Amino acid sequence: MKTAARKTLKLTAVLLVIIFIFLHLAACNPAKPDETTSPEATAAPEAPKIDFSSADLAYKVVRPDKASDLLVTAFTQLMRDLREKWSSSLTADTDWLAPNKEPYEYEILVGNTSRTETAEALSDISHTDYTIRIVGNKLVIAGWNEDATIEAVKYFTENILPQGPVLSTDILYTSGLEYPIKSIEINGKPLGDYSVIYSGGSAYSSAADSLISWIEKNAGYSLNKLSAASSAGSTDIIEISGVGRDGSKLGWDDCEIYFADGRLCLAAGSRRTAEMIVSTFEGYILNGGEKKVSLTFSGPETLFSFSMPDRDAYIADPSLMPVHWNGLWEPSERMLDWDGKVAALMCTDKDHLFTVAHRGDFLYYPENSIESMISVWKMGGDCVEIDIHYTKDGIPVVIHDATLNRTTDFSSKAGKDGLPSSANVSDWTLEQIRKLRLLDGKGGTSAEVTPYLLPTLEEALIAAKGRFFIVLDKQAEWRYADIPGIQPKSAERYIYPLMKSTGNFESVLISYGTVDTSQEGTLDASEALKIQKYFYDNDGQKTYFYLRGWTGRGTAEPYAQILAKSTLTNSAVLVNGAFDPTNSSVLNTIKSLCKKYPGTLFGGWTIDTNGYDCEQYWEVMYSAGMRSIMTNDMFALVQYAATKLK
Repeated sequence: MKTAARKTLKLTAVLLVIIFIFLHLAACNPAKPDETTSPEATAAPEAPKIDFSSADLAYKVVRPDKASDLLVTAFTQLMRDLREKWSSSLTADTDWLAPNKEPYEYEILVGNTSRTETAEALSDISHTDYTIRIVGNKLVIAGWNEDATIEAVKYFTENILPQGPVLSTDILYTSGLEYPIKSIEINGKPLGDYSVIYSGGSAYSSAADSLISWIEKNAGYSLNKLSAASSAGSTDIIEISGVGRDGSKLGWDDCEIYFADGRLCLAAGSRRTAEMIVSTFEGYILNGGEKKVSLTFSGPETLFSFSMPDRDAYIADPSLMPVHWNGLWEPSERMLDWDGKVAALMCTDKDHLFTVAHRGDFLYYPENSIESMISVWKMGGDCVEIDIHYTKDGIPVVIHDATLNRTTDFSSKAGKDGLPSSANVSDWTLEQIRKLRLLDGKGGTSAEVTPYLLPTLEEALIAAKGRFFIVLDKQAEWRYADIPGIQPKSAERYIYPLMKSTGNFESVLISYGTVDTSQEGTLDASEALKIQKYFYDNDGQKTYFYLRGWTGRGTAEPYAQILAKSTLTNSAVLVNGAFDPTNSSVLNTIKSLCKKYPGTLFGGWTIDTNGYDCEQYWEVMYSAGMRSIMTNDMFALVQYAATKLK
């Protein structure tokens, strides 16, 4: 009995162990829904919901205190939509907080705000992404940069807003933007890890802003901008300054891009070259045409450098001169071709819009400077209008005013070191004028002093030869040649000797330029033909025309008739000078003239202050048949002209 009892107890114990093991395994491996347990039994609990229209929660819609106009516009429209579709009681605010004040508990956060919820939402997305999600009690609508945030707002408005104000707390949406450049790395680190610093003043600060904006637009990275002092000793820096690799201050037109001590340095000698070096670097990144850009440096390395050549060298060969718009525009070979410019004047190439720069390219250089003329040629322009005055020793120099104070640093040098105190050009010798420096752009009291010199007409003729045309203004100061009865109201000073000594007749257009409205003060077509014949008879050189004729005075058509009938070269009429492209009567006259005289180049200028100097009105003129335009904005005009070339 004892043995049997023991066996029964052992059996019972074994059975209990087996049952225990079975129950344990069952607990660790629950049945699947398609087996014995139904889906309802294992479904996850539904996420809580938030009612954004609830009066108890009283949500605020918050944007960054510092935001672009575009983001503010998107935010404002979002507020209208939210109030219309969710709740009129929603209020708008920025993320600024008074000292020691905690953020509000219930917020809809738009953009990269200072709130921790925004940082959490952005922490696991890439630099090209945007996200819409609920974090705690807050709805976050944000992108890595403002472009992405605006896209997030658009998606929210179109797809989530219509669902109503009650949203599940597990809402999570992420998407991305396509950029021309998918990623940029420097020594294996994403560009987003880098900061941009500047030193040397507002010029370099502006260039830093430009670079940051370009990188965000083209690659999606949002880079921090730091002061030089706050970044001392730091690496992972893009530095913009006026200091070259050797530690010295660069000259006005000099620039470098180099890598040293963990920093990528963009160095430039002036505001103009700071803009240039940034656009050059941007072009350097894009030139490869790759979606992913990787820059690797094993040690100090120079990527790009330029030092301005000697002035005489780039006057003789303008291709040697760098341009401040480098990286922003590249004209076609056709736009640089001299024969193409002649074909435009001769109307044998109707696609070629003959472009004329008023006083040169004064958007990037001082007006009427030799540098501004060369810049026009290098961007694909055809002609430069310049102004001539004579020095005390009889040298024709290129300057618009009869005085020196607006466009040079005269005020700081007049009456000193033996220089005249008078501002009149005619009271200074060329040697004395060479002591002055041109002011940037159109000059004035606030313009920067540049290292550029006031040029002579001889230098302009040397630079222009075989490259671009010249229209000479201020005709009361000079005459083309000593021809009896021609230009009787102009001073007896002749440019023919300079055309002969430089061997450049072709560049000088026999052109508009009047002393007054009288017959003697106006160069008409018959007189212009006599000047052309004089040059041809004496030197065998053919010159070209760009005469001014008026519809109101009844001279536009007669000039076209006379030139077309008798000229050795072309027929070209600048109609009315300042052209009004909104005057339907004048436009109809132009259309008629262009059809009647297909071999005549009709043109006009848009340099007035009526807002006509832009593509909208250039297109009106072009459509009417005009094939020449004079502008104050040559950089825009050549790009417009490029669209007309087939």
